[in-house]
Amino acid sequence: ISLGLVGSEMCIRDRYGCDWYDNHTLLIGDTAGDFKALRMVYKQRPQEVMSMNVGAPIVGIISSSQLGTTGVFTSDPAGKVRQWDMKSKKANEWGALGQALSIDYANGVVVVGSWAKHVAVLDARARSRPSKITVPGKCHCVDIYNNLIYAGVNKDAQNCAILLYDKRKTEKAIKVHKLAPAEGAVRCLIRRGNKGGFMYGTRNGFVGLNTAGSKQTVVTNLWGRVFQNNGGSRPPSLMVSSIAFNPRDQRAYIALSNGRIIKDMGNGNYNPIKFSSKAPLSRIAFSKNHMAVCRSYNFFDNGAQKKAGTAYPFNQVIVRHLPKNKYCLLYTSDAAD
Repeated sequence: ISLGLVGSEMCIRDRYGCDWYDNHTLLIGDTAGDFKALRMVYKQRPQEVMSMNVGAPIVGIISSSQLGTTGVFTSDPAGKVRQWDMKSKKANEWGALGQALSIDYANGVVVVGSWAKHVAVLDARARSRPSKITVPGKCHCVDIYNNLIYAGVNKDAQNCAILLYDKRKTEKAIKVHKLAPAEGAVRCLIRRGNKGGFMYGTRNGFVGLNTAGSKQTVVTNLWGRVFQNNGGSRPPSLMVSSIAFNPRDQRAYIALSNGRIIKDMGNGNYNPIKFSSKAPLSRIAFSKNHMAVCRSYNFFDNGAQKKAGTAYPFNQVIVRHLPKNKYCLLYTSDAAD
């Protein structure tokens, strides 16, 4: 693995994503199980503050600096959730809970969406036994705020939904938004506001927005609305991969698998920002001063690089320094490290 200051971009091979531990520290994991923490220093080489291999592909990363050095969680394809101490590099094993991760930054409660049709709730501070909510299909994305749990659930092509639960009483969802079959499966979601609003993205390039207190969800076909092409068929590369909230301008940003990023301008309007990639995007994340974007070079093909005889995707993460509006640093990961 090599670090360096090259041109105006910072990159890393990373299929499954990244997360900001604090305003300057980026956590990165990949399919080879490599897990790193890099501290961003403007116009300087990033400082590697942690590096390890967790022994399995990383499919989820979430963290909260409010929990100190132990506020870092990862998940693997088998659903095993680990809570890491960045100083000792030791992990507390929470068991096979699921793959999708989200954390309530204020109180340390973590929710885990599982492909085994449940959502697990664990309290990282109390270290009590996790509870589970049974959902009607595979849970591919989750979010949490105070007592509200948001889950994106896909049962089959005709039954995909956003479910909201009160974590104090989880026998039944308190809100259900069922997607139209044309939207496709739910791929990602975030809460909007503090009273039950949400935004989600789908496999077929749709975005749904439900503002807090509203009974109606406004659904937008990005292929027709943003790219102004109502004729012809939607390209297979237009999927919504990730949605993140930018605390700097209080707007949501949407990463697409066609290499573009869309900004939610409000009132149902979405505009592309001045960013494009020849490779599909798989994750977007914000801190106060930075935007991190993951891109995958074999998202739709069978291309892969070899490492110790095993094929892994070749991916990168680009970091943009928001106050200076520049892509400033380079980090790259090689197959033969």
